[in-house]
Amino acid sequence: MADDSELDYLRTFFSKICLQSTVGHFSETKKISSINDTRRVLIYPPELMNIDGKFYNKRYKLQLSCDSEANLMETFNRMVEGIEQLQRGTTVGAYSTGVLSNYHATYSFENDTDGTDPSGFIIVETTGTVEVEASKDNHLKVVKTVSTGGTDATMELSFTSIGSATVEWWWYNTGLGTYPAVERVRFYNGATEIGHLYITNNDVFWFDMTDDQIMALDITDSWIHMNFVWSGNDIAVIIGGTAYGAGENFLSPNAVCDKIVFGTGNSTACWYDAIGVSWDSDYEIGDNHYLYSREPTLTYISMAYGNRAYEQPKTKRWYQDIYLDVEWSTE
Repeated sequence: MADDSELDYLRTFFSKICLQSTVGHFSETKKISSINDTRRVLIYPPELMNIDGKFYNKRYKLQLSCDSEANLMETFNRMVEGIEQLQRGTTVGAYSTGVLSNYHATYSFENDTDGTDPSGFIIVETTGTVEVEASKDNHLKVVKTVSTGGTDATMELSFTSIGSATVEWWWYNTGLGTYPAVERVRFYNGATEIGHLYITNNDVFWFDMTDDQIMALDITDSWIHMNFVWSGNDIAVIIGGTAYGAGENFLSPNAVCDKIVFGTGNSTACWYDAIGVSWDSDYEIGDNHYLYSREPTLTYISMAYGNRAYEQPKTKRWYQDIYLDVEWSTE
């Protein structure tokens, strides 16, 4: 019988790198058709291949099933990419560092052409530009906002009014901005701005349209992970895994938000990546961390082989089996 803790780890890992897929393992469900999603992955019990002292190697069969060949290939490619990044990457806590990577989210810009507007947003370029770039430091496919004057260059995300939600993203600033030169993320209820986060003089602030409150210090020239939560009028900010903003609020009496504006103003530049939202049913908050701390007993994962993808005529679904060699350690 397979060790369920190992199967649980593999399920979690592949759930995070195969976004929009539901991943299960054999101890939970015996048939891939029992997984209720258009994109499915089922991990079968492994075969023990060999033991060498404290190390042991197991071969796992993973069955992929998707509603189209394109979705099957995308799931397979993300699986290959994720395994490669896990083997090459250095991870700290939940965040990956030092590896050139796509960070997957509701809006991750992977399919946008460099030099064009990011899809899914309303772009405002009064004095400046908003465009997709190939990379910034260790992030692939990012959006750069540049203001060349006194007004903002922004990308607006509008949605149905929500009273409680979470949005998270990666944010990079150069540290060149000195107030009033700022990088901002603004929150709206209709036409009313109800608060914004901003970076100036290398520090992160929250402004509730009345008072400024400092959140984090000295975040110059680095990607920082931002997580913003609101519930009614109350807000919370998590920066790089640390919580800030206890007791902070939206501009009263606003208890809903229906628009977020990402951008920069007053002759500054900044970058955004992997914007994920809780109201996206295909996205789970935390998925844009991408790489995860390696299980201490996991030595490596490698792809052994796979069969040819095929379509099942009756269901019109596409299937593929792949086999992974995973080495574990007893310590």
